[in-house]
Amino acid sequence: MKYLIYTFIVLSIVLLGQTYGVESGFILSQTYNIAMHILGGLGIGLFLVALNKADVLRFSNPRRAIILLVIVVGIGW
Repeated sequence: MKYLIYTFIVLSIVLLGQTYGVESGFILSQTYNIAMHILGGLGIGLFLVALNKADVLRFSNPRRAIILLVIVVGIGW
């Protein structure tokens, strides 16, 4: 349950950052763009951890599976 709360917090920060960053954040700083991408990947990873902890997805090697799924989501995006 705590991972779902962490996921919600991180993805809310990403949503707010994207909403308000479009006006000035991305124009003023390249690091803002990098930070948003890192937070987005963290949010996806936390979501997959939450699914694994809730037994929705059962991985034999959770660390490797979560890293690979985050990479797959990034490539798909």
